[in-house]
Amino acid sequence: MAIVLISTNKNFLELKEHIQGLDSNIQVDIWPRITSKQAVRMSVCWNIPEHTLTSYPNLQLIQSYGAGVSKLLEDCSIPSHIPIARMSLDSLATDMLEYIEWALMDIRHNGLFYRANQLEGYWECKDTVRRKALKVGIMGLGNIGQHVSVSLAKQGYTILGWSRSKKDLPNVNCYEQEELYTFTRQCNVVVCLLPSTIETKGLLDLELFKSMPKPSFIINAGRGAQLVDEDLIYALDTQQLQGAYLDVFNEEPLNHDHHFWSRKEIMISPHIAAQTRVSDAASLIVDNYHRISSGMPAQFLIDRKKGY
Repeated sequence: MAIVLISTNKNFLELKEHIQGLDSNIQVDIWPRITSKQAVRMSVCWNIPEHTLTSYPNLQLIQSYGAGVSKLLEDCSIPSHIPIARMSLDSLATDMLEYIEWALMDIRHNGLFYRANQLEGYWECKDTVRRKALKVGIMGLGNIGQHVSVSLAKQGYTILGWSRSKKDLPNVNCYEQEELYTFTRQCNVVVCLLPSTIETKGLLDLELFKSMPKPSFIINAGRGAQLVDEDLIYALDTQQLQGAYLDVFNEEPLNHDHHFWSRKEIMISPHIAAQTRVSDAASLIVDNYHRISSGMPAQFLIDRKKGY
C-alpha cells in the first residue's frame, strides 16, 4: 500500500519526510513520479488538475491537505464511492483565532483609519472601541468557528453565531440558516468562516451589508467566492461598511490590477489566516492511513451532499 501526494503549487518533499519519519514502512510518492499506481490506496491532494485521480484503481481515501474540499467536489471525474477527508487540526483553529483577534484589535484601535492618515500626513485622533461595544457575528460554526466564537466570548466580546443548523454554545447567541438577517442586523463585525458550497457562494453581498448597522466591518477568512467584490466596493463607497479584512479571494493570487489593492478601507492578506502545519498534517495523514489499512473509517470525512 502507498500514499501519493499531489499538488500543482506545493512542494510536498517535507511532508513526505515527516510521514516516513512517523512510519518508515509507508511508501510515499510525490506526483507525478509514481512507483506503482496499483499500490496507491490514499491520496493527499491540494490544488490538483481534474481527472488526476482516475488512474489509481485501488484508491480508498482522498485526503485534502486543507480544511477546504470544494475543488475536489467540483471534479466530476472522482468516483462518488471514494470517501474524502478534510484536514481538521487544532493548530488551524488556533491560528484562525489569532488572525481574527488581530483583525478585531485593529478595528478597535482604528488601524485602517490611522494607516490611511499616515499616507496623507494627517494627525487626527479617534476613540478606541471597547470590546463590549463590538457585536461580532461568526458565520460558520464548525470546529474552527466554534473555537473562535467561544474563545472570543471569554475575552469579553459580544458574540453571535450563524450556521446551517442552530448550535448551542456557551455565551454565544446562535442563529440558524433562516435567521440570517436577524443575525446580521445585530452585528458591527461579520466574520465569515463558512465552507464553500452552492448556498454560501455570493452570500456576502450588498443586501447583507445593508442589513448591518453603521459603522460595520467584515472579515472574510472563509472562501473568496462567498464575497461579491463589486458589492463590497459599493458598500465602502456609500459608507455602508467602514472597512474589510480579506484573507481569501475569488482568484488567488489576487491580480495586481484588482481594485482592492488601491482601497484604504481594505486590509489584504494572502490566504495566511490558518495554514496547515506539515508536522500536524503528517500525523493526521498517518493515522488515517492506518485506519483504512485496518478497515476502519478515516477521521473527518465530509458529507458530499452538504459540501463539507
